[in-house]
Amino acid sequence: MKKQLRKGELDELSKEIQRVFGVAQCFAGKKVELDEHVIIADGEQVFIKKNGLLLPTLRSLHKNCFLKKVSVDKGAIPFVCKGADVMRPGIVTFDAGIQKDELVAVVDAVHQKPLAVGKMMMGAQDAQVLDKGKVIENLHFVGDTYWKGEAT
Repeated sequence: MKKQLRKGELDELSKEIQRVFGVAQCFAGKKVELDEHVIIADGEQVFIKKNGLLLPTLRSLHKNCFLKKVSVDKGAIPFVCKGADVMRPGIVTFDAGIQKDELVAVVDAVHQKPLAVGKMMMGAQDAQVLDKGKVIENLHFVGDTYWKGEAT
């Protein structure tokens, strides 16, 4: 059931977005609703509240990717798009300064399009020296119910 957010709730949400992501999310003039744990602005899913985390949707990242990026090779893409955690052998590059537990956009190495939003299981500096193992927990991916617009 959708619930329109009031000004105070919008202010709190904007402060949380600024604190977590370092970006000013402007909801001015937009109708912002909460549907279960999905935040919708003018009919578009923009954030998800999942497992105590605030995640930007892939659709919003396609317009403005404000997360640090980890790029994967073409062999990893089908697995990431089916919800698999990201393994070290499939990673091509890391943006500088990525820390453990930081949310990142997993992008394809060629086109730099977001495929998933994940949580780093270790810092990029530690991950770069590995040959194998899980590096990113996949939280939201192309093809999941949020991407398809089925989840609320």
